[in-house]
Order: sequence, then structure tokens, then C-alpha cells
Amino acid sequence: MLADFMAVAELGWVAGCGVLLCAFACFTILPALIVLVDRRTNPASGGCQPPGEKGPGGSHPPLAGQVDHRDWLPGLARRPRWVLAVGLLVVALLSGFAFRVRYDHNLLKLQASELESVRWEKTLIEHTAGASWHALSYTATREEALRLKQRYEQLPTVARVVEVASLVPSQQEVKLPRLRDIQDRLRYLPPHGEKVPLLTSAPTALLSGVERLAGKDPWAVGLGDGGLLRPLLDVAHPPKLLTALEEQLSEFRDALARLPKVGGADRVRDFERRMVADLADDLRRLRDVSSPAPIRLDDLPESLRERYVSKGGKWLLRIFGTGNLWEYPELSRFVASVRTVDPEATGKPFTTLEGLRAMKHGFQWAGFYALVAIVLVLFLDFRSPVKVLMALAPLAVGLALALGVMGLFGFALNPANMIALPLMLGVGVDNGVHVLHDYLSREKRPGKPYRLSRSTGMGILVAALTTILGFGTLMIASHRGLVGLGFILSLGVGTCMLTSLIFLPAVLNLRSRRASRVAAVPPEASILSLQRRAA
Repeated sequence: MLADFMAVAELGWVAGCGVLLCAFACFTILPALIVLVDRRTNPASGGCQPPGEKGPGGSHPPLAGQVDHRDWLPGLARRPRWVLAVGLLVVALLSGFAFRVRYDHNLLKLQASELESVRWEKTLIEHTAGASWHALSYTATREEALRLKQRYEQLPTVARVVEVASLVPSQQEVKLPRLRDIQDRLRYLPPHGEKVPLLTSAPTALLSGVERLAGKDPWAVGLGDGGLLRPLLDVAHPPKLLTALEEQLSEFRDALARLPKVGGADRVRDFERRMVADLADDLRRLRDVSSPAPIRLDDLPESLRERYVSKGGKWLLRIFGTGNLWEYPELSRFVASVRTVDPEATGKPFTTLEGLRAMKHGFQWAGFYALVAIVLVLFLDFRSPVKVLMALAPLAVGLALALGVMGLFGFALNPANMIALPLMLGVGVDNGVHVLHDYLSREKRPGKPYRLSRSTGMGILVAALTTILGFGTLMIASHRGLVGLGFILSLGVGTCMLTSLIFLPAVLNLRSRRASRVAAVPPEASILSLQRRAA
């Protein structure tokens, strides 16, 4: 509830209040129900006490029978050193894999892979990585929008910028006279379908003209070193267009030279007829689009205009990234680069990035707050730092084992299952508390090494298994984030249960043996031993 991220805070309110209400019912309603339904024998009265009636002395009849103090897992209880040695070895091995666990921010990997929307999104990523994500930036004027577009297009993380400012041409007062000139020059074009007279009649004449233009004809007198293009190509850095034109003329000249004498003229005339017809069609299209009328914003379709220009005169730009913005590193780089151009830019990449950061930090702080609160509660209960550490030991070892298993099999933390860590803190610490209370209740009877009682062990086992079943049902969901959450919670609760039932009792067994040996030494012997050491 102390986290800044609202989802985590609301989860704390709901889950925390639910647990408190269940605890209140456990302390009030459950004892009353036991008193009402209990029919076991009262040894003091020698028979059955009716429900609701008080026994001798005005008190309710005690429950018959003794607490079951049989050993839990007697085979392991007799070998605490072996249990600790094997346990520490397993923890050491799996703890190395725990450092391989990474945090994956990709929300797409949490979705059900069979969803059609997920499949299409992956298809878009394969072909155009940033097609479905874009940042938004707006300006007050068209000129500023064009300047922003130019700056955005220079960023390596930007693939393209979509806007309508460039659809309204600039400097129209200069371009309109040129358009009128183009229309005047092309107004005498022959109508469509009318044959245009050809300029050449024979391949030899065409070849002579090409050679004269390319500078290969000795009769080209007065053209420098030969040819119309040669003086232009002799400069230090001739334009690429002229260089390409010379290469194409050379190829055309060689093709004309290879024409057969029989039928060659027909092939040239057919080629020229087609080329002239295509050129005439292109010139007609140029004449049709060379309208000298100015282009205004109102000429754009209304649906397009309303999307990119607001009623208040704001011009919108949509900036698309080059990489897969589902991945956190590329998303972070894209957002950072866009902010260098417009610090006030917004859009899905910005909200997603801030949400991912807030979610991760919220879960981390929730886990920290939970740990602090748990330590305080345990200290109020046991009043001893050593006992608090012993109660927390199964939780720490269980979390190390769970993270080690995740790292071994390649499971990653993500925004959906990160909440498992603070949840495991609250659920996993219960087992160690129960074991330690069982130890303290039997610590008053020295002389016998501690072994976990069967009643406490069965209580921990049943409680942990019901918790695992509750969380484990999440693994049947189609949402992969919920599946991962159910798996990690079940794994964490299971490892905390095993360490509480096996690891902690072995530690307490050795501790009780040491305490028994110290208690068995007479005080005189202890004083004598101290005197000898001092001497």
C-alpha cells in the first residue's frame, strides 16, 4: 500500500484487508464454532459434556487427548548434520544459477501466443519493427512542424515521420509561375491516340547521331575533343547524371551497331514509336497536374485534416521508431532520442516506458516494505535478533532455491510475476515462525534434542499445499503472465516449505544438543575450566 504504483497499492489494500478479515474470523468465529460442536470426553466428569454447558468450576471441558509429539520425518531428524551438509551444497549450487535470472519488460511475451492480434503484431515486427508504436509531437505552426520533422528524420532511432504539413507546398508564389509556363509549353501536345511523326527513318542515321552526341564520330567538328558531352565530362567531378547518360549512350550505340541489316530499320521504328507514345503520355500527365491554382489546407480530405490539425491550429506529427519497441532497451533509446528534439513529446512509447519503470520499482519497494514490516513483527514476537534470523532463514534459503531453479531453466521475471516476490515474503515466513514456536514450546524440557513434532509438521504441510494449490491454478490460464506468476508462487512456497520442514529443524536440533551439553556441565566445572584458561 506504500508503493507509488497504483496497481501495487490497490493490490495491497485488497489482499491486506482480506487477510486481516480472515484472521479476525479465525480468532473469533472459529473458537466459538469449536466450543459449540466439540463433543469429546471430559475426564473430570467421566462422560460426555453436552455442548454449551460448563464443567466443574465453571469452565468449559478441556479437549481430550494429548498433543502429538511424534517426530516429523524421523529418519532425517536423526541425521541433522547430513541434512545441513546436503542442504548447503544444494543451496550453493542453485544460488549460482540465481544470478542468471533477468527481468524482461516485454509485455507482448505475456500474451497468449495463439491470439490473432499477437500473431499479427509479430508479423509487423518481422517486416516493419516500429509500425505499431509511434510518439506524438505537436507544434503551433506549419513551418515549425516541418522543422521538427527534419530534426526527427536525422535521428538514427526514427524510421519515418507522418504529418500533413508537407502536403501543403511551401513558396507557392514562386512555383505558380513555373507551373503556368509548363502548361503553356505543353498546350500543343497531340491528343491521346494520335500518331506522332518520327524523327529518324534509318538505323544508320540514328547511329550517327548517337555517336556524334557521345563524341565517337570523327565528323563531329567544332565540338571540342569530340561530342557534345565530352567538354562537360572532362571536369574534375562531373555530375552523376551526365556520367550515367554517357554510359547509357555507349550501350545504346553498341546495340544499334549489332542490329541486322534485314529488319533492323523496322525494329528501330517500332521502338521509337513506343518510346514517343510513352513520352507523350508522360507529358500529358505532367500538363494535367501542373495546375497553377494554389494548394491550401482545406483542399485535404476532412478525415485526414482533422486527424493531424486541431481546431485550435495545432499541427500533429507521428514519429515511428526503427527497432522493436516492445523490447525495453530499444524503447528506452527511442524515447530518449525523441525527447532531445521535443521534451514535451508523448504517446504510447512514453506511457509504456514510465509504466514499466513504475511497475518494477513498485514491486521492489513493496518487497522492501514487506520485509521491514515482517522483521518488526517477528522482533515483537521473539524479542531476540537471533531468533528473528532463525525464523527468516527458511524464507531466505527458499527464495535462493526458487531463483536458482528459475535461472537453471531459463525463467525470467516480468511485470506479471514480479509481484510474486513480495507475496512469497509474506507467505513463506509463516512456516519458519511455526517451527520456531514449536521449538520454543519444547525448549523448556532440556535433555532431549529437538525434533519437529508431527502436529506442527502436518500443519505446515497442509497449509503450504493448500497455498500451492491456490496459486497453482493460475498455471491453467491462457495468459502467459498469469502462468508464470502461478509457477513462481508455487515454486517459492514449495521451497520455503521444504526448508522449514527439513533445513530449520536440523539447525534447531544441533542448537538444542549444544544447549543440553552446556546445561549438563556443573557450575563448579565451568568455573574451574575458566580458571585453567585464565592461568
